[in-house]
Amino acid sequence: MTVEFGEESARADFRTVPYVTRPGAPVTTAASYVTEAGDPGLTPA
Repeated sequence: MTVEFGEESARADFRTVPYVTRPGAPVTTAASYVTEAGDPGLTPA
């Protein structure tokens, strides 16, 4: 997971790989969410 924090929002990207048994697996973003300042909860990005 990577998380970016800004002054008005935060974004989380959940990263996955299809296998972990050998090097070179491609990394993909499975889901991304954003939360805005003053607005509780997450919104799909």
